[in-house]
Amino acid sequence: MNSLSYQGLVRDHQEGRTITVHGTGQVLTRPDAASVQIGFVNQDTDIRKAQGLNSSTIQKITNALIQAGVPQENIQTAEYSVTPQYEYIDGKQVFRGYEVSHILAVTIEDVDQTGYIIDTAVSQGANRITSIQFTLKRPQAAYQKALQIALGNALASAQTMANTMNLKLDQTPIQIVEKDGGRAVPRSFAQADMVSSGAAPIEPGELKTSARVEVKFQYYS
Repeated sequence: MNSLSYQGLVRDHQEGRTITVHGTGQVLTRPDAASVQIGFVNQDTDIRKAQGLNSSTIQKITNALIQAGVPQENIQTAEYSVTPQYEYIDGKQVFRGYEVSHILAVTIEDVDQTGYIIDTAVSQGANRITSIQFTLKRPQAAYQKALQIALGNALASAQTMANTMNLKLDQTPIQIVEKDGGRAVPRSFAQADMVSSGAAPIEPGELKTSARVEVKFQYYS
């Protein structure tokens, strides 16, 4: 699905009469990659027990993800922390134990398996799922398509104005300037503490990639 918009301006420059137009192209693309942070957080008054349980659980999660088809190089530690926990009782600070948090950054190359991968991790003890993002492996290809649409739109805009004013348009641009745009906006989910009793119903949807150009053409009366 594509959407287009433009605005145009006719100018009279020293180098000749020119028309400057702005073209916008937009492309909607189904994502073909996903990333998610999967982790385990636990507490214990004994720091060694807390770290031991966390380490063994993360190892189980990692092994299960590999067996589910996630390449080992797509599983990396994003965060690891050990934090003393306190609470106030009758105005006094009381030690509650240590919180150990280990978060893995997981890249999923088959977006249709995202729910299954998350469910697999949860079944092995994962209790922290965050930052689910759907992206494109080759975002430049989508941008090139959007840019092509934007340039075509700019030319059509210039031709329409020239025809309306009975002018002859030189369709070869004398200047093209790319504006902001070109990056597919990731579709994100921010589910901080997510558990699952079945395959997580996560739909990738579509990503929007846009391109904007400013194009200058010469015209003759």
